[in-house]
Amino acid sequence: MNTEKISKLFQRSVWTLLTCFFAFILIIVLITSSIASSYALFVDQFFGVSRYILVQDETAEQADTQYFKSDFAQKDADGNLILKKTSNGVEKQIIDEAATDAYAIDVSERVNEEGMVLLWNKNNALPLAANSKVSNFGIGSVSWIYQSIGSSRVTMYENIPDLPASLRSRNLQVNENA
Repeated sequence: MNTEKISKLFQRSVWTLLTCFFAFILIIVLITSSIASSYALFVDQFFGVSRYILVQDETAEQADTQYFKSDFAQKDADGNLILKKTSNGVEKQIIDEAATDAYAIDVSERVNEEGMVLLWNKNNALPLAANSKVSNFGIGSVSWIYQSIGSSRVTMYENIPDLPASLRSRNLQVNENA
């Protein structure tokens, strides 16, 4: 009877140890694979591996490896894209940052213009006469909060007036207590 208990205890401890061991291995694999995929570019460069293969087509006059041609890519005098070869041999377009920023600002301004609210001009109340009294309602109309990330991110420049300052610049009296 005593040997039977010892045998069951031994079987349980072996299974417990094996379960803990493989659970530990699983956790290590999950963590390291997550880290490795985050730093895949650095790992590839360290081992000298490239994820891209340039396929040469003998029938084509010139190799075209650009899947997406940006409207803001720099071009030479003949209109051909200026490409820069990366460390792993992939050719990338050189983007004109100033033109991209100017276009982003233009698009932002057009979106703002198109998103303005159309007001009903009842009894010819608009445009407001000079020295008219106006009130701002809601914290968003007084203290603007700019939130955007990723491709929709727009850099906000300094010295942009808030709504009350803009109204005052048009000779309107802003109610500070509203």
